[in-house]
Amino acid sequence: MKVLFRGLEVKIERGERWGIIGPNGAGKTTLVRTLLGEILPDAGSVRLGSNVKVGYYRQTHDGLDLDQAVYRYLQGVILKEAPAQAMSEQQARDLAGAFLFSGSEQEKMLRSLSGGERSRAVLAGLLASAKNLIVLDEPTNHLDINSAERLEDALGMEGGYEGTMILISHDRALIDNTCDHLIVLDGKGGAEIFAGTYTEWHEKDVARRKAAARADEEAKAKAEEAERQRRAAEERKRQAQSRPAPAPKAGASKLERMTTEQLEQKIEQMQARIRQIDQDMAGADIWKDPRKCDQLGAERQKLVADLEPYEFEWMRRAES
Repeated sequence: MKVLFRGLEVKIERGERWGIIGPNGAGKTTLVRTLLGEILPDAGSVRLGSNVKVGYYRQTHDGLDLDQAVYRYLQGVILKEAPAQAMSEQQARDLAGAFLFSGSEQEKMLRSLSGGERSRAVLAGLLASAKNLIVLDEPTNHLDINSAERLEDALGMEGGYEGTMILISHDRALIDNTCDHLIVLDGKGGAEIFAGTYTEWHEKDVARRKAAARADEEAKAKAEEAERQRRAAEERKRQAQSRPAPAPKAGASKLERMTTEQLEQKIEQMQARIRQIDQDMAGADIWKDPRKCDQLGAERQKLVADLEPYEFEWMRRAES
């Protein structure tokens, strides 16, 4: 099962305008339907405020009576949603005109409209229906440039729709000019809440990505340097092991006469014995026998002293 978002906590205050962005399949529509109570969350809860009147623009326009003229449709929407603001025919035509239906286009049946024209009619009715929360799911999908700009004007933060809004859109300009909060879904179960416009979030996101890229490059460089040093150390060790021991000089010490392999075997033997003594002295019973304890301590001290010249000789050969 794909997790669309987890641990999401959001409080939408009256008058705020929220944009929801993210890749296809990230769960934007599912999130909106969950916020509206159409889908139950797997965990947590959702609560709508009192007196909230929701207008929901969906990507599909199921349930429309297609055998209505545009202006008649708008009259019917307002009469149903806000009876006190019922429109005359002229007012309905003026509203249709504001959404770019001119002249005979206002007489067209919804059935005969293109997808973009039908979207315009639905949006006009929604924005004029006195809803104090409107939810728009990809409202510009079928709109031409002029229609999208008209919608942007109608939703604009200055002089446009004054209620609360939740907007799903891939139109970054629309999001940027109409929303002051963002929910950003990453498509991997993550959700980010951001107070600000899309431009502000984008600038922050670019800076964050650059910082992450720099950190990755630094970590990669450190790892490469550590690997280079490791290989160099292994090469020095290999060379030391493969280098024949020099012929002992007259009066050479015992250590100088030993081969590198003999040195390493002796060092390992002494180190192993020191580890064994440490393990024995860590036991609780050893302290019951003071004599044994003293013997082990003396042996360890001698081993540590004896080990030092062997290690020094090995290092001398490895570095030469």
